[in-house]
Amino acid sequence: GAIDEDAPWYDRYRGYWLSALLLLAMGSKAITENAYFHRVVRAGFHARVAVSVAVYNKSLRLTNAERQSTTLGELINLMQVDASKIEMFIPQIHVLWDGMFQIIGYMTILYTLI
Repeated sequence: GAIDEDAPWYDRYRGYWLSALLLLAMGSKAITENAYFHRVVRAGFHARVAVSVAVYNKSLRLTNAERQSTTLGELINLMQVDASKIEMFIPQIHVLWDGMFQIIGYMTILYTLI
């Protein structure tokens, strides 16, 4: 119902406090998620670069006989396409454990409200 005129100030302005708290919570969530995604995407980029460098260094150490059995297209494929797949895999693997925390948190909130 309605709030009485003689109610304490913290009861009369409860909606403002709750909306300010929601604003702070969503702001901190946005900042922490942005930092999280930045780190995860950067880790994927580092993995792609590491794989590309490892394949390139290995290709430099191949003997002539081994170079004849491997085409240039296969080496480029290993260095670029497959390394890019690893780069895209790194952020997705974090969704598995992060998603579990989110599901557990949301289920806990729903359970306390029901």
